Amino acid sequence: MSRALANLIEHADLIEAMFKELVDRLRQLVPELGRHLGFDGKAIPTFSTGRKNRETGETTDPEADWGMKKYRGEDADGKPWEKLTRWFGYQLHLICDTTLEIPVAFEVLPASTSEVTRLLPMVEKLATQHPELMDRCVDLSADRGLDSGGVNKALWEEHQIKPASTRSSASSTTLSAASPRCGSKSASPSPSCSPSRSARSQRRNPS
Repeated sequence: MSRALANLIEHADLIEAMFKELVDRLRQLVPELGRHLGFDGKAIPTFSTGRKNRETGETTDPEADWGMKKYRGEDADGKPWEKLTRWFGYQLHLICDTTLEIPVAFEVLPASTSEVTRLLPMVEKLATQHPELMDRCVDLSADRGLDSGGVNKALWEEHQIKPASTRSSASSTTLSAASPRCGSKSASPSPSCSPSRSARSQRRNPS
């Protein structure tokens, strides 16, 4: 591990506080920030080989571990393909504004951490740290691998965020359909509509 990286790890809390402050300032300066969000993960390999020392039983980067990702899709001729990626290190999880291409939340965890288990916790943390930004959010896109009924339901019922999938040759399946957003131009007044954002804000900040 380099000295620079060691210093960054030592001051991780300070870095997170700085990032939070920057997002908050941007939210005030850019009214559209947060309207369309996206979640994804990125493999971060280390210089460690992942081999354990015979005496200590640890690798040269003991906090890292092995991760694996499987990609499936179809080529231009319609033939299915599959690619397996394996690495030793970490995984960066990001929530970004997909229009402005600005990150609003991040975390770095061991490579074996599943993206599916991290989407909702990151959304919850973002809602706690930046409630005004989350109130703007209309939809959140992610890979088709995160197409989970439980995740989709929580996004809509807890945050009134419409789930949507990224569409590409490697990810062409859409997420489960969601009802029109309450209060949006496409939504019709209905007693079955989810609680309004003002009601949710009241629950978050009771008087």
